[in-house]
Amino acid sequence: MFKLLEKWLVVYILVFTAGFSVLGIGLSFAFKDFFYKQQQNIILNNAIRIENVLLDSYDGKNYFNNNFKTKFSLIDAYEDSSILVLDTNNIIQCVSQNVDNKFIGQKYTSAIPDTKSMKKTDNYKWITSDFSNTFDGAKYSIVYNIIISNKKIGTIILGCDRGSINQTLLQECIVILIFVLVINIVGFFFLRIFIDRALSPIREMSTVTAEIAAGNFSKRIEIGNRMDEISILARNLNSMADSLEDQEQKRHEFISSISHDLRSPLTSIMGYLQAIIDGVIPEDKLPKYLNIIYSETERLNKMSNTILDLSKNKLNGAKLKYSSFNINELLELVASTLKVKAFDKNISIVFENTNTPVMVYADYEKIQRVIYNLLDNAIKFTNKNGKLILKTEELEQKAYISIIDNGIGMKEDEQARIFDRLYKADSSRGMDKTGSGLGLSIVKEFIKAHNEEIFVKSTLGKGSTFTFTLKLYNKNKK
Repeated sequence: MFKLLEKWLVVYILVFTAGFSVLGIGLSFAFKDFFYKQQQNIILNNAIRIENVLLDSYDGKNYFNNNFKTKFSLIDAYEDSSILVLDTNNIIQCVSQNVDNKFIGQKYTSAIPDTKSMKKTDNYKWITSDFSNTFDGAKYSIVYNIIISNKKIGTIILGCDRGSINQTLLQECIVILIFVLVINIVGFFFLRIFIDRALSPIREMSTVTAEIAAGNFSKRIEIGNRMDEISILARNLNSMADSLEDQEQKRHEFISSISHDLRSPLTSIMGYLQAIIDGVIPEDKLPKYLNIIYSETERLNKMSNTILDLSKNKLNGAKLKYSSFNINELLELVASTLKVKAFDKNISIVFENTNTPVMVYADYEKIQRVIYNLLDNAIKFTNKNGKLILKTEELEQKAYISIIDNGIGMKEDEQARIFDRLYKADSSRGMDKTGSGLGLSIVKEFIKAHNEEIFVKSTLGKGSTFTFTLKLYNKNKK
């Protein structure tokens, strides 16, 4: 299976090779056209120069005199072209040094283009014939008619070896192809370096995510000063790792806390049961210790139900059974169930604004659980002879239910985590060590399920206020 780098390089080779090949072929054709036009200009200029020499050498009687032939020989010494100069009767008067002299004085028998069909400005024609009866090899030639006052006085046939032209073109094409190849090779290495650097953070992410998947949540991706899509992905993965590490820490805390909270009542139950089995507890004290065992069993049952509720809410969401009810009545009912616990610490419970019914629309049992957990928590962290206030307010189609205590309060950093599972603000601050750290988490889950809010305000040493909202009941619109 190809790696990503190899795939990109293969795509580069295919695309760029095809692209540069097309470019090279296009340049070759363009250069060929340019080169042929350049050769045409050279040949045409040579023909015109010979024409000018012929006209300058005219002595009034003869154009093809010795003066012309001498000057022609000087021109021919610097030319590689094959040249024939014909008079008006197509008799060969002069030839270049690379053409056999035997042709001089003979009539040129090959067909010469008729100038009558040409425009006055077009007194020449390009011929690709090989002129095999006169020139050696294939030529790219011009037949140039010398015309004075609409009268042809001679013809110049000037041919350039097509083999040499093609050889030059081939050499130029090879140069272009080599250039294209070099560009491809250089581009390939630069692209490989670029892709390798681009994939380097992806490889690092792959390594780090593999370690995270293996359970090492402390690993992070080095981002540096990058500000691109890959750095955004790396930051998101680091955030995910932070979250996983935090969840793993909470999981360890959960297991540790639950193990501790389960061990305490189990140890108590086992100790008393062993004492009963061994017969060391007098019969008159037996009911007392059986009640302790029952109480600890209830505590275990309550803890397991709380954990189960949290798991159900997390997996499936809290299933709510909405109904309308008077929240003030529910506050008084829950408070009555905890009166004994408050009485043991001589804590007074005061109701404010609860005389008038406040009808809300919510799940009765879950809100009962919310109030119970909040009130139980307030009693737990309020000193003896303390005071609790339960009050309700109506504002903008919402009921605001507050439970206020003058207990030991919390620090600011503790308030931010008070609703986290298993979090106990300070293990040393509570007089009651029996809490599991799940009660307020349940409260948060149930309020959140209602799409409502819960707030906490607390001052260390002065007390705390927990306030949550519920939708007011509207007969016309629930």
